[in-house]
Amino acid sequence: YTLLPGFGITGEYVYAMQHPYAYNFAGENMPILDPVNIHMARGGVFWNNSWMQLVSQVSFIRQSNYKWRTQFNNPNNKGDKTDFVILPITWDVQTFGWTTDVVLQPAKGFTLHGLFTLQDPRYKNYVIDLTFKDGTTHHADFSNKKTTNVSDMIIELNPSYTYDRFNIWLSARYSSSYYINKINTLKFNGLWTTFAGVSYALN
Repeated sequence: YTLLPGFGITGEYVYAMQHPYAYNFAGENMPILDPVNIHMARGGVFWNNSWMQLVSQVSFIRQSNYKWRTQFNNPNNKGDKTDFVILPITWDVQTFGWTTDVVLQPAKGFTLHGLFTLQDPRYKNYVIDLTFKDGTTHHADFSNKKTTNVSDMIIELNPSYTYDRFNIWLSARYSSSYYINKINTLKFNGLWTTFAGVSYALN
């Protein structure tokens, strides 16, 4: 919705449902038949003029019933390779985030694209209860833990300059540290990834 020339508010809501596929019935366990529900809502502001296009939004995303079939081995009976449990499990994922995307063209031929994202992805309703053949039980609860392999902060900077038929560009992306295990004790450090190039248009 435009409030002033080039300035306004934007919003979006998406809901999707996915029922089980045929492959969910593979294996000896009856699959979990609850559908996967996805909710995504976001809203923010936009501002466009002759040298800038900017959108800044906050967002909420939740997906329920991620499905997985996992084999768990009895840690107290490592010598017996038959003492294991194959269990279908489900969990939810939820995140809040803020993203700002901007394209600047302050001078002829020069363009700078920037993207900044902060997010907080976490597991929800992620509980596992096991009972092995020897009666050993195991309980694990990853609810509210950070999701693995997802950074809390992402920054992208993409400057480029065009002169006649030449274009020089740089792409730099930063991803902050992220956890690599579900109990959130191990993580990889953040890193920058950079690329650069030159192109020439023949015709």
